[in-house]
Amino acid sequence: MDIEYLLWLQSIREAAGPAIEIIMNVVTFLGSSAMLAVVPCILYWIVDKELGLFILTNIGIGNNINQLVKDTACVYRPWIRDTRIAPSRMAMGHATGFSFPSGHTQGSASVYGSLAWRIRERHPQAILLAILVLLIAFSRNFLGVHTPQDVLVALCISALAIWLSGLFISWVKRDTTKDTTVLAVGLAAIAAIVVYTTVKPYPMDYVGGVLLVDPAEMRLDAYSTAGVAAGTLVGWFLEHRYVRFSTDCSAKRKAIRLVVGLLTVALFLGLAQLIKFTLGNGIAYAVAKGLFAAFSGVFTGPAIARYFEDRFDPSGTGSRRESA
Repeated sequence: MDIEYLLWLQSIREAAGPAIEIIMNVVTFLGSSAMLAVVPCILYWIVDKELGLFILTNIGIGNNINQLVKDTACVYRPWIRDTRIAPSRMAMGHATGFSFPSGHTQGSASVYGSLAWRIRERHPQAILLAILVLLIAFSRNFLGVHTPQDVLVALCISALAIWLSGLFISWVKRDTTKDTTVLAVGLAAIAAIVVYTTVKPYPMDYVGGVLLVDPAEMRLDAYSTAGVAAGTLVGWFLEHRYVRFSTDCSAKRKAIRLVVGLLTVALFLGLAQLIKFTLGNGIAYAVAKGLFAAFSGVFTGPAIARYFEDRFDPSGTGSRRESA
């Protein structure tokens, strides 16, 4: 049934010509990791710190649950299951590894879905964000890179992550005296996922002498998502202990924070690329690119920005600290 549905969408795509395919690839790009990293950081730094932390937490939880299910189920891509499926070539570059659940769908729901949930009282904006999530999910089917069950389960994982992230933020607001316990438990859970991903068996199926999905690549994906979660968690702990910045501050402070934050994240991502250049695309780089991006966004960027804010805008209200 799922393959027949994809073949039906494929016939529509082929009949409609390249224009609709390009449009749907643009839609699917809105669910890419590059796009999804920018929105929560900007919210966290200068718009609404609690909302930004909520979305960043949701990304860390959702990505790891999604990767855990993906590495456990080990479901092949639609075109591997049925050679009649001819996916969009433009979408193939980011459609690697196993298929179930959809990472694009889960990621977009983690960001845009979280934002829609938090502003649900503003009905027009929340509805538009929900429609965007559904469009991204549908684009994965339309382009032939995911089955319906891939995107449906990804949406369910995102809903679970949103609920868990909400519990975390609520706890942070009412009781921040046990942050060390949260840090230890969270890191232990991340370590358990890494160990499971490393030692579990994977299918070793070949077609024409070529391994369909390399287990080493799946492990690297898991290490990267674990790095995102660990970077977010450790960054939150250190920011809560030593920085505690506020988004209730002057426009000048926000501008300084945005520029410094972006430069800091870019610097850390550059360090990750240096690791890749010197050590190769292995475990160190996989962990670093996720860990550095999250840690610099949650802690290092705001911490460095605080120095410049106090130096160039000492009268800004951002010197007042928050509990989140």
